Amino acid sequence: MGEQLAARKGGTAQEAIDAMGARLPLGRVGTAAEIADVAVFLCSPRAANVVGAVWSVDGGAVRTII
Repeated sequence: MGEQLAARKGGTAQEAIDAMGARLPLGRVGTAAEIADVAVFLCSPRAANVVGAVWSVDGGAVRTII
């Protein structure tokens, strides 16, 4: 995605990703490790009581509660 945006804007992929992240409430794009942490949690016994939930791991990009 960053490469496509960079091609349209005339910058680098990292500049495009940083620009996207700056518009998020978190102020940056999440890391792969942060997304993996949520997946590991949901697969762990600590999440045994989580049923039928929707988890957004997007730094606040979706501004509604689903």
